[in-house]
Amino acid sequence: MTHLLAACLLASTLCMSACVTTAAQASDWPERPIQIIVGVPAGGGLDTTARIFAQALAKPLGQAAIIVNQPGASGTLAVNDVIRSPPDGNKALIVSSLDVTAQLTTKVPTYDLRTSLRSIGLLVEFPYVIVSSKDSKIASIGDLVSRAKAKPGDIAYGSAGVGSGNQILIEQVSDKLGISLLHVPYRGNVPALTDLLSSQISLLADGVTTQMELARSGRVNAIAVTSRARWPGLPNVPTLSETIPQFSFLYFIGFAVHAKTPENIVGILTKATGEALADETLKRRFAEMGARVAPAGPTEMNRLMGSQIESLSPLVDRLNIKRGE
Repeated sequence: MTHLLAACLLASTLCMSACVTTAAQASDWPERPIQIIVGVPAGGGLDTTARIFAQALAKPLGQAAIIVNQPGASGTLAVNDVIRSPPDGNKALIVSSLDVTAQLTTKVPTYDLRTSLRSIGLLVEFPYVIVSSKDSKIASIGDLVSRAKAKPGDIAYGSAGVGSGNQILIEQVSDKLGISLLHVPYRGNVPALTDLLSSQISLLADGVTTQMELARSGRVNAIAVTSRARWPGLPNVPTLSETIPQFSFLYFIGFAVHAKTPENIVGILTKATGEALADETLKRRFAEMGARVAPAGPTEMNRLMGSQIESLSPLVDRLNIKRGE
């Protein structure tokens, strides 16, 4: 009986010790710099957004947040890297509308953003802007519709590739306007923009963060933005909803971790993210890019991801837009 009592006391002591150790580890996290995986090359708007956020996140987190670019397969390599890593919060992900379209256009998806990841919160949002080349003589949506209906399939638009977000957006707009355009896929937005500027193609949809200065300088014609109201950075550019009632699409950029990340770590990241987004330098830099800080939590981010998946899925399926693997 004495031995049994001693054994029970020992087990209880060990259990309490483990709990205390776990609690101590929880309060000490992160003990080293965390990685933030970005599924695009360095230098673009998404990468720049991630770097501004990571810099602001470091102070409230108490550790550096290191950007690791992992481009390829429309961002799916980056998503898979995070969901196949240990769920300890040390490897996080910048997730965006790019990942929504990648999931929808993957022939055999290996994950679902809504269940494979744990949302921390939204960072920024901004509209696409539809731009035309200077030689195209397309200065408005009205011009586009008139020319496209006169010569169906004659106007060429570029995209970042088959299944890319800007292809899906242009196809969605064309569908609602009742016009047919010629799709020219590129290996990324940069070569597509290069050909637009040299008038090799006539049309491109791109983030306002990339196109705002080009439009202001007159190097491209900005003919419509996809926000519900006119965007502050381009106040003279009409919205698509002025032609297509109720049309609205905002590109979002958010922050997420592995779905099984412990609650205490999620809590630390959520609090630090909120403090980072309140940083005045961060808000100023995002505003200069044409993006709007969107400090919304996990619930709103999940709702937005879900709504984009549900709204775009029927079009992707009907047009059978699938990427080559």
